[in-house]
Amino acid sequence: MADKYVSREEIITESKHWTVPEAKDQSFEVTIYGGGGSGSIETFNGNISGAGGGSGYVTTATLTLEAGEDIEIIIADGGEGAS
Repeated sequence: MADKYVSREEIITESKHWTVPEAKDQSFEVTIYGGGGSGSIETFNGNISGAGGGSGYVTTATLTLEAGEDIEIIIADGGEGAS
């Protein structure tokens, strides 16, 4: 009997439905990255000033999923940049 363990990386950059593949133990390590906030720039009394945006976010979790399960992945639009 063939070993069903597969190690692979899948990078998802747009919203989609993802079907859980069959795996040896159905455990999947998932890492999610969120973008940082936009910086700002403004002029006050002829002086230009600004500030950097907030940092991004990263989290990792191990999930147990059922083979064939349909997972909806939503990638949201980023925030509006400074002008």
